[in-house]
Amino acid sequence: ALQRELRIKEQSREKDSKLEKALYQLKSDIKEEVSQGLQELEKSRLVENTGVETDILYQQKEHIEKHLLTLKQNLRLVHEDFDDVPTREVTLRDGKKSVRKDKENLEFQQQQDDIKRQLQQQMSRHAQTIESGRKQSAD
Repeated sequence: ALQRELRIKEQSREKDSKLEKALYQLKSDIKEEVSQGLQELEKSRLVENTGVETDILYQQKEHIEKHLLTLKQNLRLVHEDFDDVPTREVTLRDGKKSVRKDKENLEFQQQQDDIKRQLQQQMSRHAQTIESGRKQSAD
């Protein structure tokens, strides 16, 4: 009976030891799975963030491409407008173009345009004044 009791205690200790080892192994496995899960989660977040950043970069690229296209169109229009402006060449005695003369002509043309615009504005204001005076006298 005593030997049986000792054997049962020994078996119980062995079972306890095996359970402790199994429990320790289980804890290690759980820690490893949690660690791997966290690493995968971090990787997936990085992928998601990278996806969001990629979308933002793609949108910025589209915006820049549209802006570039607009600039190219504007440049083309400026070239067309420039080509429509009559260029005058003034020949000096030696036959070279006079850039200064062209510049003076352009400035003179701009001054004339400014004076015409001012005159039109004054005439418009004068016409409005006359019209308002006519309406007041009619009332």
